[in-house]
Amino acid sequence: MKYSIAFLFVFSTGSVVAVENNAQPSYDNSFEAISNQDAAERFHDQALDNKATQNNLSDNERDKDLYDNEYWLVNKSQDLWVGVFDGKQVKVPKGIYPDITSETYLPQQVIRIKNNGKLSQFVLKSTMPASYGYPLHCLNKVDAVLLDKSEYMLLNSGCTDVVPDKNGQRTIAYNILFYSKKFDTLVSVNEFDSSSLIDGKLYSGYLKDKKGYFVYEVNNIAFRIKGKDQVEDVDPDTGVSLHSGEDESEDADGVQVLPLERLTEGK
Repeated sequence: MKYSIAFLFVFSTGSVVAVENNAQPSYDNSFEAISNQDAAERFHDQALDNKATQNNLSDNERDKDLYDNEYWLVNKSQDLWVGVFDGKQVKVPKGIYPDITSETYLPQQVIRIKNNGKLSQFVLKSTMPASYGYPLHCLNKVDAVLLDKSEYMLLNSGCTDVVPDKNGQRTIAYNILFYSKKFDTLVSVNEFDSSSLIDGKLYSGYLKDKKGYFVYEVNNIAFRIKGKDQVEDVDPDTGVSLHSGEDESEDADGVQVLPLERLTEGK
């Protein structure tokens, strides 16, 4: 039987695809691929232009949202840059997260802080019972600088659930983080879930500097940074240590404020 031949010309690439009548056509995806690449390049160029514009603004005027895998200028005079990056891939067994039905790998979420050229890296991990210690698994991230002072900084890291609840809504798990510039130490001071984006001014206002220690009023947690990766819980009213002479490691019972795991440079 003789078949007639139809030709599909793709002018942008100069390619020709022959298709038999009554047969399933095999399309050339070159044009779509080029279009997607062009769109990605335009988006990247726009992002770079926006970043350059933001960097020229004063610290008070600059956007404080943090974008994935990008350093963001926080304090120009201190040459302080912050970013949340994908780190190394970590094996995650099936069942750790409800949508992961077979063993897979997820990237670590790493907060990187550059201060006058010095790099510090801290790992964000899940603190939920079923996935404790594993990398965060997020539909998207909501990260921002809430407050920047000469000796400290307050950040929030938000992780939107991949799986919605029974009502079809997704929860954002927030972690409020305090960074001591003096001691180069990052600690978690408040974790909570929210069905909506938080008010940055409200949550930054909960932090009170007591001249020697800090109180985060929303959960009445008080702490003192004693040195690099050294933090102690204190009485909110007096500043007296609550665990004097006791073990304040991550495995100790009752410890409220703990430093995040630090990565050595290059990991």
